[in-house]
Amino acid sequence: MRRLLLLMIIAGIMCACEEKFESYYPSAADAAKAGAFDHGWLPEVLKPDVMNIKEWHDIDSNEVRGRFALNERVLNSLQSSCKPGLDVPRKTWSMPKWFPASITRGDAAAHGIRIFRCDDFFVAEDTAAAAGYFWAKYPSGQNEQVCCRP
Repeated sequence: MRRLLLLMIIAGIMCACEEKFESYYPSAADAAKAGAFDHGWLPEVLKPDVMNIKEWHDIDSNEVRGRFALNERVLNSLQSSCKPGLDVPRKTWSMPKWFPASITRGDAAAHGIRIFRCDDFFVAEDTAAAAGYFWAKYPSGQNEQVCCRP
């Protein structure tokens, strides 16, 4: 009986807080309304007019990944306000399937993908696919406030 009670308590604790979240925002304005920029899940360089944003974050590992429709304004913003960067986000088993393997393998440049460092984020532009990608670790202390949704 004690073991069953202990198992139920452990299962309850483990289920009380989802650790991985994936969201879709039709526009940067929708993401802003939902607080995605304020929570640190999206890079500021996507404001104000990026569309079709997918965002995934993992509370346990403090990682975030994203994809968005690339447009001319963001291309110009990346080149003017960000620095060329080199980073390879770690590949995890729980990472979203839509995040390009070429970025996690470190051979993005061989596939025509350019990487920029924009503050706390890395942003990749894949002009051939008309898509952009981003990744980062949460800023220190950011994840504690978003663990459990009411």
